Amino acid sequence: MSARRCLALVVAVLAPGLGAGCQTTACTTLGGEYSAHDRSAACCDDLTNYNLMVVPADTYEGDDLPEGCGVEAVPDDIMVCIECGDGVCGEAEHFCNCPDDCPRE
Repeated sequence: MSARRCLALVVAVLAPGLGAGCQTTACTTLGGEYSAHDRSAACCDDLTNYNLMVVPADTYEGDDLPEGCGVEAVPDDIMVCIECGDGVCGEAEHFCNCPDDCPRE
């Protein structure tokens, strides 16, 4: 159960009516994107979020990313939800955002 659902359940049981005006937000599912500026957005519990602008790139000169990784010209606040850690290099995963599932070739 997600933290949001647990909190909503606690409020409903301990203080009925207190959360009546609150709106709960569903989590972002696999492959879904959201803005990092949206404080109510998050990946579902079994997923990992990463910034879409970090990609494999041979020409990146910065020191802030692993070797062979770089940035792409997309808005820097777009996050995507992936299944990193499941042993499968899935869609939208690569060695820059999920080295456990996607070894460098």
